[in-house]
Amino acid sequence: MNLQLRNNSKNPFTLITGASSGIGKAFAVKCAQLKMNLILVARTGPELKRLAESLKSTYNIQAVYFCADLAQKDTPKRLYEWCMDQKLPVNKLINNAGVGHAGPFEESTIAFYETMMQLNMLSLVKLTQLFIPEIKKHSTGNILNVGSMASLFPVPYKCVYAATKSFVLSFSKALREELKNTSIKVSCLCPGATITNAAVQARIKASGWKGKIFTMTSDKLAALTIKKFLTGKTVIIPSWKNKMVMLLTKFVPDAFIPAIAGKLFRN
Repeated sequence: MNLQLRNNSKNPFTLITGASSGIGKAFAVKCAQLKMNLILVARTGPELKRLAESLKSTYNIQAVYFCADLAQKDTPKRLYEWCMDQKLPVNKLINNAGVGHAGPFEESTIAFYETMMQLNMLSLVKLTQLFIPEIKKHSTGNILNVGSMASLFPVPYKCVYAATKSFVLSFSKALREELKNTSIKVSCLCPGATITNAAVQARIKASGWKGKIFTMTSDKLAALTIKKFLTGKTVIIPSWKNKMVMLLTKFVPDAFIPAIAGKLFRN
């Protein structure tokens, strides 16, 4: 379909993946409040359409949506081509789509891990490379890749997930250096436990006080993150409690960190 939007370099869009719920939805609301035009991407159609229409009418912005599964190898290219066909100028990319996991490594299937790696790493890389030339056309551009506190150290019982998020952090920091002489600033968000849905809330509750003390709502996370994202901060750790954890790990021998993390996530 032809959207017939009146777009130009002064009227760019922020593209958000995984936008139908959780952190992605909270990002969309916060960006809309800041009068940023939006391209919302997720698998689910009805929720995404309702969100786009609500943000468009509430905040008087342009909001369009693209329903597709980014775990499919060809989706990043299809999304990019759709944006170009619709003449949607993109100056900000938020790679939020991802899948988490907690449990013993051997109890999940290779197919599941392949899907996780495809979504958390490969699709993120593809979208980033595809959209960089478009983002460079604008005087200021930003890319936000969503990592995790698990980006910072190995986590037993979340070993593949933590490894994918370590990749995201390393990739983001290296790419930022490559692009330092361009208009693009690359940031990586490393949040702790965030209440995104009922399943996550149940896991946090099961972990007891240790989980609850580091928990943040999606809305609060989005508000803190977008503020730092727009200033171009390299690594965004939104909670002072999580910053304390990161600081403390610097004084713990590397050999002990997996044991401590494993004890926390075993249940």
